Amino acid sequence: MKILVCIKQICIADVEIDESGQQIKSKHIPEFAMSRFDENALEEAIQLKERYQDKGMDVSVDVLTAGPENASEIIRRAMGMGADRGIHLATENSHNAIINGALAASYIASAINSDNQVVKKSETSKIYDDSMEHHDSMEHHDLMEHHDLMEHHNSMAPDDSRIPHDSTAPEKNRSTNNAIINNCPYDLILTGIMSEDLMQAQVGPMLAEYIGIPCITSIVKVEVNKLIEADEKAKNFDLTLLREIEGGLKQKILASFPVLLTIQGGINKPRYPSLSNILKARKKEILTMKPDFLHTDTQPQSDKKHNQLMREDALKFIRLEYPVKNREGKVIYGSSQQKAEELKKILEERNLV
Repeated sequence: MKILVCIKQICIADVEIDESGQQIKSKHIPEFAMSRFDENALEEAIQLKERYQDKGMDVSVDVLTAGPENASEIIRRAMGMGADRGIHLATENSHNAIINGALAASYIASAINSDNQVVKKSETSKIYDDSMEHHDSMEHHDLMEHHDLMEHHNSMAPDDSRIPHDSTAPEKNRSTNNAIINNCPYDLILTGIMSEDLMQAQVGPMLAEYIGIPCITSIVKVEVNKLIEADEKAKNFDLTLLREIEGGLKQKILASFPVLLTIQGGINKPRYPSLSNILKARKKEILTMKPDFLHTDTQPQSDKKHNQLMREDALKFIRLEYPVKNREGKVIYGSSQQKAEELKKILEERNLV
């Protein structure tokens, strides 16, 4: 099984808006880290790898990030955590990709398509919505039977369609018009539910659209059916998933490979890489790619709307703004007498006494 985890570098130091009003800069020495949501996705991939390997199965985990040169550091960390291979899509001068989820997703899809070191697969995908559950914890109880087929565009199957459709039927299950990749080279693609900085939650679903595979969001539990005592219904699928939805409900879904999952925060506790693994990761080679291949034969040509979305100038970034202060607190120091005098002064200045 081949797993890809998409990760993003974020700035964790105190930041401020620069003179242009369009960039943020660090107040001190810049510090960067992997987005915590992506750490959850990576940890889930590594745990799946460990569970598979304990059963004697072959599984590999690739990580991919798009960003400037120093973004390779989070790839090193990911490999120190247990990822097997790192891919760096260098986008030094592509600031618009930061705010344009469609453009960022198309970069990543084209990078996957251009990576000739992966084995192309031709498996089709199917998804089955098994049940809705009301949980206060991760335990399964009080199942409400809700047997509906979930197709790629979240449309409901007819009432008499209680078995998964063959996803080779593009008119029902696959969006082929906008796909950059005909056959996904990965069985499973994981992303964080959103980035920790911009919190747009766009890239995962858009990436799945460009690749032409299903996307299931807000995942809080992943089980590989080969590794558990799955029921008869689940045996026809590769994964049993639990995702969060509104109203305190959990939705149980059966899915087959290939599929993209966006992982909810808190699903696991990301490990800290050991010093020895960090040193080993330093010696590993990272595949570096540049987005020069975009807007060529890898670009979907049949949908003008999607072509327009992928243009560098499809969105214009105007400015960054600080939040408006509607209220402000003040701490008064000193003795009781001094505090009382200061409080009286403040109240008099505001005509409150």
